[in-house]
Amino acid sequence: MTGDPTYDAIDAKILVTRRNRILARLQLISESPAVRLDRPRVSGSRAGSKPPPEADPEREGPPDINRSLYDHFLWHFRHAKDPEHVRRLCSIAEARYHEHVRGNRQDAREKPEDRTRRILRDYEGWPAFDAALVEGCTEKHIRTLRKQAGRDQGWGFRDAASPKGADERMAQLAAQLPLVPA
Repeated sequence: MTGDPTYDAIDAKILVTRRNRILARLQLISESPAVRLDRPRVSGSRAGSKPPPEADPEREGPPDINRSLYDHFLWHFRHAKDPEHVRRLCSIAEARYHEHVRGNRQDAREKPEDRTRRILRDYEGWPAFDAALVEGCTEKHIRTLRKQAGRDQGWGFRDAASPKGADERMAQLAAQLPLVPA
């Protein structure tokens, strides 16, 4: 936000258009590989029908990204806190859409320890929220992996490379320098 009402109004319209465009694209993706054939479809016409557990409105958190990209990102857009958050979500949703369309997904047979190593390597310097969105897991999961590996939970830096660690090292180096009179 710049403070200029005209610019901010145009920026807001562009952002809303971008969000709506990616949601429309996500709606067009066939979710058939994710549909479980052993579970009956929910129908409003049948008395007593219940939604599947992942569609439960009482459930906390976003719907599983492997079930539906559209539902997952729609939930995140509805819970976005500010325009910058919406911008990041748009970028991540667009990347996931292109991955899905092009078929560049990670191997489903990836071992958990390989996945952990890949997440720690590929998302170093990423906020935990963004890494969780791209990986289709919770922010808490990313933070836990980082904590277990002895890394900064928020950004994934090794302790020596973290901004906090860098500030402490700079303070130590500055303390060792002789004072120069002005």
